[in-house]
Amino acid sequence: MAEEVQVLCRFVTRLPDQYRVTATPFAVPARLTRYGLSEVINHLLDLEEPQPFDFLVERQLVRSSLEKLLAAKGLSAESTLTVEYIPAVSPPGPEAQGEHTDWVSALDGSDSRCVVTGSQDGVGRVWSSKGKCRGQLVGHTSGISAIAVVPGGEGGALRVISGGKDCVGRLWKVEGLEGAKDVK
Repeated sequence: MAEEVQVLCRFVTRLPDQYRVTATPFAVPARLTRYGLSEVINHLLDLEEPQPFDFLVERQLVRSSLEKLLAAKGLSAESTLTVEYIPAVSPPGPEAQGEHTDWVSALDGSDSRCVVTGSQDGVGRVWSSKGKCRGQLVGHTSGISAIAVVPGGEGGALRVISGGKDCVGRLWKVEGLEGAKDVK
């Protein structure tokens, strides 16, 4: 049976002292990914409540095993790897539902009732003046490049126009700021 490859890692952080481990390098299995590295740091810190961490090597987030990272960077498993650890970003909670899953590429706040946003996730969203997502404009097959409120909606309805990288312009009618339908 082949011997498991080990990597010498020196763990560093900019976090407060209670989150710092010794600067002495540790041999860890090269197969470890972010989750395994987080377990190592939690064990070394001996925290009552385990904390998730993200890891950086040469300013790049570790998103694979250390072995794959070393190969991609052309580094030897015999060298000591400096690994910075930082708090991991938690997944969004229920209060974050409705947020865009990609960067916002267009917005319009010209209507006093709301703000409309378009994102590279291909979804437009209508936000109340208090920041709550009130409706989603789903229909583009790629990112939204432009979005605007169209003045003069009938019966108080909000009309929104959007244009996407899918080469389609869409006109939306949002009634009661609760939902949207694509106006053909």
